[in-house]
Amino acid sequence: MPHSLPRPADGAAAIVRLPLLCTALLLGACSTGADLVEAEQAEAQEEARQATLDALEAAATEGDLASQMRLASMYYDGRTVPRDRGRAAVWYRAAADQGLAEAYYSLGIMLEDGDGLPKDAAAAVAAYRVAAEAGMPEAQTNLGLMALRGEGMEADQKEAFLWLSRAAELGVARAQFVLGSMIANGRGASPDTAAAVLWYERAARQGLGPAQEILAAALLAGEGVQRDPGLAVRWLERAAAQGSSAAQERLGLLLVGGADGVPKDPAAGAGWLLKAAEAGTPTSQFNLGLLYIRGDGVKANDSEAYRWFSAAAQQGLREAQTRVGAMAEAGRGVRKDVVVAASWYMIAGREGNLGALRRLEALDQRLSPAQRQAAQERALAWERARAQGTR
Repeated sequence: MPHSLPRPADGAAAIVRLPLLCTALLLGACSTGADLVEAEQAEAQEEARQATLDALEAAATEGDLASQMRLASMYYDGRTVPRDRGRAAVWYRAAADQGLAEAYYSLGIMLEDGDGLPKDAAAAVAAYRVAAEAGMPEAQTNLGLMALRGEGMEADQKEAFLWLSRAAELGVARAQFVLGSMIANGRGASPDTAAAVLWYERAARQGLGPAQEILAAALLAGEGVQRDPGLAVRWLERAAAQGSSAAQERLGLLLVGGADGVPKDPAAGAGWLLKAAEAGTPTSQFNLGLLYIRGDGVKANDSEAYRWFSAAAQQGLREAQTRVGAMAEAGRGVRKDVVVAASWYMIAGREGNLGALRRLEALDQRLSPAQRQAAQERALAWERARAQGTR
């Protein structure tokens, strides 16, 4: 989970652009006057940057907190100086030694991630605790999560609930979402679906995709909140627009089928399924293939159906493997090839698909020994490749 670092303090010396003289070059010289201006300007900027850095280093060494945090952030981000997480840690620690909560929080991130400092969950907990007790909501969130997971400390749901509650009240969306989940499942508090939904909604309104998805599910089911399919669709649309393939798939299926009180819109549904399929979701690839077979929301196209069934089959979806085999056997959307068909039936059958086994049994009577051997070799090659993680 990415973390945000405190913004560096303002007050660094501004870069000064020095006046430059432009001398015309004569007699076919290799550089132009503009080239010299750019070179001199770049040199002046570098000198000014170095002067700024030297001034910050001097002030930070003298104990100026703002300079220490500015330097730490610069070295951490690597925007104006070469990235050096080790030097960033030095200046964050210097600021922490002066009691700055933001510095403790940043050290906690580096210790938890093992980035610039050796990974040390217990030390990360200690650093987060200082910042959390000082009232820093992001530190409270991270401390609560570590207490919940039992990282760097004994798992403690009550302590996790305490810190996440404080951060949630201060508006941290991650904390609101996890707190909702804890309340829904009775972790650290008595189960309360309605209260959980309220926290999901607060996180959803801040744009947290997973909270938007769960809130949509609650609105569709009427769990902890009055049922409202229209509002559920709007939350799914927000999550889907952020790139959540799960939300795109759920929204697509709702619109294609007009399920759960949602008005039917096959074309819009197919569009969302396409996004999820393109993101690599095998069930969306399979469902999109079905739409192309039926011409539902899209123009019927056996070749496109075969393409999407194949994509899902390659990811191990048994139903798709059987469909690919059947289309290859019939020559539908692809050149007829009984070897390809038999190999997919074998693959799906070994995964327990009874339909594939029945099709293989019927097809096997028409295969020559050479075709049967080729199908077996093809199936084994696919399984070896998948086991090696190359598919």
